[in-house]
Amino acid sequence: MQKVNQKAARVFDTLTKGMEKVGDHKKIINEPFMPLCIEVIDKQGPNGLRISFCHYGEQNGDLMRDPEICFIKVQGINGAGMYAPYYFRNDYQGVEQFAVNFGDNGAMISYYAKQQRDIATFAGIWAENLKNQGFIKADEAQKKPTKEIPLSEMMEPMKGPLIEAGLLREESDGSFTAPLPALELDYAKMDYLNCFDCSNIALKHPGSDNGECSEPKGGCKKLLTMLEA
Repeated sequence: MQKVNQKAARVFDTLTKGMEKVGDHKKIINEPFMPLCIEVIDKQGPNGLRISFCHYGEQNGDLMRDPEICFIKVQGINGAGMYAPYYFRNDYQGVEQFAVNFGDNGAMISYYAKQQRDIATFAGIWAENLKNQGFIKADEAQKKPTKEIPLSEMMEPMKGPLIEAGLLREESDGSFTAPLPALELDYAKMDYLNCFDCSNIALKHPGSDNGECSEPKGGCKKLLTMLEA
């Protein structure tokens, strides 16, 4: 079977670095180009993998492959990957080509030499395009961890307006606190909370939802307990 050229293999090796298990996948966003999706879809023999590279577009709400090429990847002695394509599809052109026949056990039975060679030639050109379009750089950028911004730094531009609004107070040690607004409650009139006084009021004024409390200055003990909880 025809393998892609060494320059193309280096591009594919870079894009698939760390992808070694079936199910490993990534999506590289690189506007204005269509996203590039890469997935390890199966094993091939004891040391090989089947890997799909695909540009996905959209037409009338349907995902369109433009194109998708599937490769058998085998790791060489020098550590470099060797990529032999076996499948090509372009939905916009209505083209789908199976260049290799696989048996039920996944082993290759036969392949169509000219068709497979043509896909390998196209894959070499496509790899060069992917590199020139910046997909390798976009992939590297996606791998970089997002910088964590300290909360103090995020709050800096908001300090002034919050202090002016009375929602933030700067202490003498340079720290900031958020003062709670004073809680003003009228303890003279309140809903029954089943304490001793409320029970007496309920007996004297049946059907009434509120009444005079005997300790309005100290506040309703049950209500204060609830607020502190």
